[in-house]
Amino acid sequence: MTRKKAIEESDFPIEESELEISIAEQKIMRVFGKMCNFLREKNASYGNSVLNPIRLFSKADDFEQLMVRIDDKISRLQRGNFEVEDRIELHMDLMGYHALALVRLGFGDDE
Repeated sequence: MTRKKAIEESDFPIEESELEISIAEQKIMRVFGKMCNFLREKNASYGNSVLNPIRLFSKADDFEQLMVRIDDKISRLQRGNFEVEDRIELHMDLMGYHALALVRLGFGDDE
C-alpha cells in the first residue's frame, strides 16, 4: 500500500507531512540505536582507549585527543573520493567521536 493510499484510508486522517515526520523519526531512532551498538562494540574492542588512554606516546588530555581524531576524520572526508560504504563508516566514526566528546563533557550526567 502506498503512503498516500494509507493516509486516505486511515480512520484518523494524518497529514502527509506528519507521516513523513513520523517516518523520519523512526529512521533517526534506528540510526541512533545502531550507533549505540556500534559505539559500545568499538569502545569494548579498544579497551575504552578514548576516555582512558594508555598515554604511551601522547600526553594530551583525553578531550584533546578526541578533537584530534575528529580533525583526522574530517580531513579524510574532505580530501577523499569514497565509496558509499566508506562514507558511512566515516560518518559513523565521527558520530561516535562526537558522542564520546559529549560523554567527556558530562552530557547526560544529570539523568
